[in-house]
Amino acid sequence: MSGCNPINSVFSTSFFLRLEEEQYFALAIRQGWPELTQWLSAVETRAYAYNDFDVPLHPSEIRHIAKSIAKWTHRNLSSAGFSSWQAEQGRKGGLIGGKVSRGGGRPSKKQDQLEMVLELKSKGYNNRAIADDLGISAGSVSNWLRNLKS
Repeated sequence: MSGCNPINSVFSTSFFLRLEEEQYFALAIRQGWPELTQWLSAVETRAYAYNDFDVPLHPSEIRHIAKSIAKWTHRNLSSAGFSSWQAEQGRKGGLIGGKVSRGGGRPSKKQDQLEMVLELKSKGYNNRAIADDLGISAGSVSNWLRNLKS
């Protein structure tokens, strides 16, 4: 992407991941599988609410991300598809990434965050800026980077 601001690109990725965590398909089920226009409106509303960065993303970027999520979820998720997904989760029976989950909860997002930490660090960001952008402590950033060197 020529002319792409790398800082906005990182914010966009972070923003997209935050929206993705919402699992919009669960909301769609509660709403009775709305038409795409209704669905886009709901996703866009949530997207604008999440645009709380120190330097907010441009409205056109918010609309683009929301439209991408809405179109993908509307095209790829259905009530039958959701039932299949639930069945698949049940078949896993506590197996997460090939390992038995000790806590029984969701898998840690640490790996995804660690990848973002490494990307931002390679672009010259300091630990405090990385921590603020990702919503984690600067100590976590320092510890993760130190442990990688070991």
